[in-house]
Amino acid sequence: MERLMPDNWGILQANITYRLQLDKGRQHGRAVFQRLSRSLTSNLQLRTGRKRCQEFPIRLPSCVMDYFEPIDLSLNFTLAGEVIPDSKGLRPILNEYTETSQTYKLLFQMDCGLDNKCEDYLRICFNFSGGDMVVIGRATVLIATVVLENAHEDSSNTQLNFLHPSYFSFKKISMVQESSVQIVCSDQQNDRLMASGSLRCAVNPPVFKKGSRVMFNTVFDITATGIEETSANFTITATSENSVRIKNESSYTRSMLLRYAVNVAASGIEYTRHLNFTAGHQEERLVKHSYQDCGIALCTELLCEVAVLEEHGVVIFHLKGELMSAAIAELKVKKLLLISKVSLSYDGEKYVDISEVTAPFKEVTLETEVEVMEEVNRLPMIIGGSIGGLLLLIVLIIVFYKFGFFKRNNNTDEADKLNMNGSDGGEGTSTEPEILPD
Repeated sequence: MERLMPDNWGILQANITYRLQLDKGRQHGRAVFQRLSRSLTSNLQLRTGRKRCQEFPIRLPSCVMDYFEPIDLSLNFTLAGEVIPDSKGLRPILNEYTETSQTYKLLFQMDCGLDNKCEDYLRICFNFSGGDMVVIGRATVLIATVVLENAHEDSSNTQLNFLHPSYFSFKKISMVQESSVQIVCSDQQNDRLMASGSLRCAVNPPVFKKGSRVMFNTVFDITATGIEETSANFTITATSENSVRIKNESSYTRSMLLRYAVNVAASGIEYTRHLNFTAGHQEERLVKHSYQDCGIALCTELLCEVAVLEEHGVVIFHLKGELMSAAIAELKVKKLLLISKVSLSYDGEKYVDISEVTAPFKEVTLETEVEVMEEVNRLPMIIGGSIGGLLLLIVLIIVFYKFGFFKRNNNTDEADKLNMNGSDGGEGTSTEPEILPD
């Protein structure tokens, strides 16, 4: 305490009341005073012509993570002057222009080499837990497994910046390996960034120490609706506030394939099962094979495309063709099969079939059996039958004749004639006429 102007009042005295605070404004302080408090209040008597000093040990109760930023030590004080003897109540007062508050910086000694300039080397890489293909409609979350390490000197206020499609919304961070490194991704600014497909995460604020390594999962909800994209890029970039940085591995981009889940099935619902043709006749038969199909159908030599297939939708299509008997005759076969096959397919660059239940219905085959029947020529049969019958009759007559069938009939006729003659001439055997007397 010093006079501003010379006077004859001798030594002046005053009492000082002051308050010290460590890391004022920080939620979690890094240093405390002897009584484990971040603040301290004390009194001191001052007099002109003499300096007074007081010491207060400062302790660091735990390992300091942030040693890039100095610890703030703030001081506030008030002065109350004592009455000057024989002055009729005069007191010294504080100059109105004197600052009653002051902040001092307690610096940490940096472990940044001889130049005391920390040069970090942030290396980032990641992959997707399900591979580089995302099936939208089957997968509900996307998990990116991230590995970050600092291969050089300490890194100040390290951040990870994610750039991804907006239909991936950040859900949470989970550690893959136990680590003391903290990843913080929740703040008000992220709420605005995520709407545009961005995310910002702080890495062990405020210092990501040299040699540190952390592996964690970043989980995103998949909310894709009404999109047609078949691929997307996912980028993570590591940054810091270091003035000198090695950046050649601080950013990593990975492409992913987007596929959309479908579930398709086919079945035969109606078809011609059997046909008969008569050889040598010009005939036509209508062959019909009907299928019920979902998706894009690949037919034999035909590509039948369904532009839009609604969920639980059914499409029925018919394959019809006229089969000519002349074409069959050229094959010189008695039987043949007409086979049609429907195979379902879809845009493999966009969709993935996820159903195992309908797997047997991705290909259906229908068969129509064609039989060639020989036409019977009845004229040879009639002629042959007639001749055969006549020969049989002749044989029968000969047989009957040899057994005397016809002789017995003649003897019987002659006997009948004799009987008739005997009845007409009376009894006796003479044939001469009898003369009666007068």
